[in-house]
Amino acid sequence: MIKRGYSMRAEFCVALGLCALTVVGNCDAQATNQPADPRSQSDVLLEVAPLQGGYVRGSIQVDQTLEINGRVVEHDQAGRFFVGLDRDAGSTLTITESGVHAHREMNIAIPRRDYQTGIVITGLSKSLSENLSGRDVSPTGHHDLFPSEKDIADEAMAALGPTRTVQEVTSFADRLRNESVAKAEALSEVTQSTGFTQSWRYPIATDFRVSSPWGAERTYAGKTSFHGGLDMAAPSGTSILAPADGVVTLADDDFYYEGGVVFVDHGQGLTSMYLHMSQVDVVAGEEVAKGQKLGAVGATGRATGPHLCWRLYWNGRFAIIDPQLLISD
Repeated sequence: MIKRGYSMRAEFCVALGLCALTVVGNCDAQATNQPADPRSQSDVLLEVAPLQGGYVRGSIQVDQTLEINGRVVEHDQAGRFFVGLDRDAGSTLTITESGVHAHREMNIAIPRRDYQTGIVITGLSKSLSENLSGRDVSPTGHHDLFPSEKDIADEAMAALGPTRTVQEVTSFADRLRNESVAKAEALSEVTQSTGFTQSWRYPIATDFRVSSPWGAERTYAGKTSFHGGLDMAAPSGTSILAPADGVVTLADDDFYYEGGVVFVDHGQGLTSMYLHMSQVDVVAGEEVAKGQKLGAVGATGRATGPHLCWRLYWNGRFAIIDPQLLISD
């Protein structure tokens, strides 16, 4: 049993004019010092995890503009921002600051990560009752949380069996579509939470085992896809705690794939997700504090056994982030 999957916080600072850059991770970053611009009124503070699945967060003077890889970064009224880097982010991170006070640019290398491969999933073509019981069923099948129409049709055939009626198939398909809509709406919800600025903790305080690493490639029925979550195996009933402050945007105890599920918005487009819960202790719209109980570990929905699938998305589905990179507590 392990409490932390791996340590990723080797920190150091680089001065770039008046820009203070903190790089988080086991990788190299280089920057060339430039003289301070006399027009500058305040620092641009950046914390960067320069990895695929990493992030950039910090603050900027509100009348300056920050671009990351050509994308203008939105910030809150205090100039604070967060940007996620996708699992398959490119090789270079270009950060540009511009405005009346300064114009600076820096490039940071984003090394490719080696993801676990060769995982073959079996045992999912079961009846609906067997799927939901958690017997011999893999935690795959989330289809990045949003199944396609073909996925829904295939799932109906496998879950309902050859004696299915048109009414049963229609009802089943409507359920999956409605759940997809609810998840999409939760991901698009905007709150004023500042949890994105905090140091984060693991959502399970006791020992757990990483049963499926973030970003791993898995194959089921001849189709290969990556796992966008971190699977944390722990006894059923183990408390799941908020890793940072946030606002609950989705809470339900009976989604088909996810079972008991909670989404928490942490501000600036950053949403954390908790799947397969045996107990949900929060409601949509509720403000939660770091360390507050969200529910409990379970094996609901599609799961092999008790575990938490912990996911972290930024800006809807623009970037799927490795949640372990934010851990410092």
